[in-house]
Amino acid sequence: MKIAKDYQNNAVDELLIKSKWLLVKHNKDKKTIVFQSPTGSGKTFMMSQYITELIKENEDKDICFLWFSIGKGELHKQSYDSLNVIFQGYPECYL
Repeated sequence: MKIAKDYQNNAVDELLIKSKWLLVKHNKDKKTIVFQSPTGSGKTFMMSQYITELIKENEDKDICFLWFSIGKGELHKQSYDSLNVIFQGYPECYL
């Protein structure tokens, strides 16, 4: 299992705080968070930690995550494969 670096933990914590705020907010519009991070920073790992924690903290809610990869190539497949390895079947991922 990979150990998160401090900046990764901080990013995940910030995403969780923002998500909690949006989930309890009564306005159903504009419930979008965009996560950006430099190449090589561990985005896929950070997002896997974020998704895992958000699901744990909101077991009573149905939450859907959409993963977009821009640019040419097979980045979406690379992310999909990495998440499947990290999640080990839960939550389920679809391409």
